[in-house]
Amino acid sequence: MTTDTPQFETLREAYAAVYDCRPEEFEHRVFWRCLYHHAWVPARWMWTVERDFFRTDLEAVQALAEARCDADLRRAIDDLENHALVERSLRRGTFRIRLSPSRLGRLLQPLLPLLRPLPERRDSESVIAPTPTPAEGTRRPLRRVDALKSLRRIHSRIVVGIAVPEALQEAGWGKEELLRSLTEHAPAHPELAWLLSYLKILDEVESLRKGQSNA
Repeated sequence: MTTDTPQFETLREAYAAVYDCRPEEFEHRVFWRCLYHHAWVPARWMWTVERDFFRTDLEAVQALAEARCDADLRRAIDDLENHALVERSLRRGTFRIRLSPSRLGRLLQPLLPLLRPLPERRDSESVIAPTPTPAEGTRRPLRRVDALKSLRRIHSRIVVGIAVPEALQEAGWGKEELLRSLTEHAPAHPELAWLLSYLKILDEVESLRKGQSNA
């Protein structure tokens, strides 16, 4: 299918039309097309015996499926790239048995013109008052999947140099709440284990500074 007229809500719909497949095939097709070339053979075996190894990649593809604009596409790919920056395992880090962010961009970027533009906000809606950081224990609990996405967003912001307090304010998290959630999720997510360790190191450094100033 070829058209220059924007008519699709998400990348999933645009991909299905352009590549003549069902929308629900998006994740499977994009995953196998966007692995690093050298990763395809080992990935075929690992897909059968250890599919959970690719959880991070599949979550990224699921986010891309629902992308509605360039910002959504860039955000999902940035999250995947940031995860790769702190990946320490041999298979994902050294041997790169995972998705290639650049291949994802090359495949999906050309589909963006086929998406319907997002509705523009009226002037009265465009100014959003800053949201203060909620007090500990007052924020509505997040579902587990939403909490994980939020934690990864905080991780991505800190990795690119955003100060911890600013990243927390953007996400609406308190420090103690963040540490509790990281402790829960860190065992299964290397990037969150790194973030938990990093925050503990910052706390230790701050304690040492206070000790020296009081000496």
